[in-house]
Amino acid sequence: MGAQMKYIVCTGAILLFASVVLIYMFYIEAVFPSPKWLYIPNAEQHRNKSVEISPPQLRKDIMSHSEADIFPYINYSHFGMEWKGIIEELEWSYTNLNRELTMNKNVFVRGSGSYGLISMNKSRLFLVPAKRSIQQGNYIHVVMEAYDTYGNRRLRGGDFIQATMSNEKLKKGTAGRVFDYGNGTYSIYFYAAWQGMATINVQLAIDRETIIFLKYLITLEDRERSMAWTVDLSDGTRNESIYCGIYRERTWENKCDFVGVFSLGQIALVCDKPRYFSCDDILQNKPKSRYLISMAKHKEDIKDVEYLFQRASNQPKGKPIEVLIKASKMPVTLKLPQCGPDLPVRLSSGYWINNLTFVPFTCRSQQWQKKDMVKCLSGKHLYLYGDSTMGQFHTQITDPTEMHILDRTDMTNYFTILRAGSDWRTFEQQKSASVFIDDIISCNSTIPILGLNFCFHFATWTTRSYLDRLFSVKFALQRLFKRCPNSIVIIKLAHPRDNVNSGSAAHSSNFKTYDMNRMVRRIFGGMGINFLDLWDFVLSHSEKNDLHMPRYIIRQEVHYMFSYICPEMVKKKPSI
Repeated sequence: MGAQMKYIVCTGAILLFASVVLIYMFYIEAVFPSPKWLYIPNAEQHRNKSVEISPPQLRKDIMSHSEADIFPYINYSHFGMEWKGIIEELEWSYTNLNRELTMNKNVFVRGSGSYGLISMNKSRLFLVPAKRSIQQGNYIHVVMEAYDTYGNRRLRGGDFIQATMSNEKLKKGTAGRVFDYGNGTYSIYFYAAWQGMATINVQLAIDRETIIFLKYLITLEDRERSMAWTVDLSDGTRNESIYCGIYRERTWENKCDFVGVFSLGQIALVCDKPRYFSCDDILQNKPKSRYLISMAKHKEDIKDVEYLFQRASNQPKGKPIEVLIKASKMPVTLKLPQCGPDLPVRLSSGYWINNLTFVPFTCRSQQWQKKDMVKCLSGKHLYLYGDSTMGQFHTQITDPTEMHILDRTDMTNYFTILRAGSDWRTFEQQKSASVFIDDIISCNSTIPILGLNFCFHFATWTTRSYLDRLFSVKFALQRLFKRCPNSIVIIKLAHPRDNVNSGSAAHSSNFKTYDMNRMVRRIFGGMGINFLDLWDFVLSHSEKNDLHMPRYIIRQEVHYMFSYICPEMVKKKPSI
């Protein structure tokens, strides 16, 4: 009996000790979790395998504690912490590296002697799995391994890769969704939307090193001077030309400054003080473009790094990958949500059935009849505020030779201010987006429909100035929703455009405008805002990407916008 009792006590002690160890391990893992390496293996290892790699999942927080717990400094100041984004980038890229348990103990390991920019000629593309046919309705997965100009494997990400899949004969096209793992490996997913051949085109839009240079350029203090104007003053006898620019991070003395916290945040319009005229005279005159044209023409910002903008090829060497899309054994149906605020970015944004008709996959849309569009806008008033691409919407909606849904007098359209270029209005006549929104006070008898965009005229602004301007709009929208809770707000995001020379690539690169889209979604997300994301919409069309796309593409964009204005009128089963 004593021996049996001793055995029971010993066994219990062992079990208790094991339980304590397991609880402690779970606690340590919860508080200080070990890395979960989501390494995408070398694509060559998958060439003969039939197992599809699933799309990567969004990464969860590495800590269960609040940010203030693990980094208490944020309780006191948030200024100068741009490095937080770098930490998140490194956490992401190191998470996707295959880190062996046995590491090389040598501090320095000799390399090849050269390390260059990404070379699309030497980079490799693989189908995963390596099958040249797929059923309609599935996803095609392409893996790209990046190599540099010297043949070295690139172990860093950040290159801005864009991809499309098309059938020129059938006039069909779609954009690929690119996953950048931060380790030189990229996954690209295409939705197999049609039956027939599909040609995959992967291209380098802009490399990592150029993006870093442009980000450095956009943070320079003098960069704010690139968005500047001159004002010509005259009283018939004396003439004077005055320089004006937007300042936020600079100091100034003995200037004419104009500030408006509610309309432009902490951004100030600062002008040289006239010798013969007053500061008020400046506001009563029209601004003329100055520095933007100069920068695009003379390329002063990039004269020492011109090589970053010169490439022999931005596409992989050899023939493009071709895949046969076979008919599905089952009917292909899409279960899409109703168009509305804060919809996620899907693995595919949609595709062109032909050159004239686009089918979005973000939400249910349709080809609207004019009578239904008129019905949709009944009891509503449409307000548009933005640049010339928003002006294209206005033309489609009001021009008798186009869709002509409304007369010009039945809606309100306003061109953005502090634009890149000369303005036909005096400074005094200009109205900021926040003031434009605050002027919307009539919402008892009509529902305000507000369309906004903040794209191409602000690519030269410093990031801080651009974000500050967006915050002033955000606060104005909060005031709008408070007095007119039934308002519908749609923000039209930027699309890829042409960069005809290195000068325009410096001040309006596609990565910059793509990054601006991300900023817009971050600032206005969660407010009940509808985002009209047209990036893949334009990228996947056979027409050359341009600032002002052809009218038939704009019509499709307007159809898409109406699906957000009146989602209840959209048919539940989209045609694909």
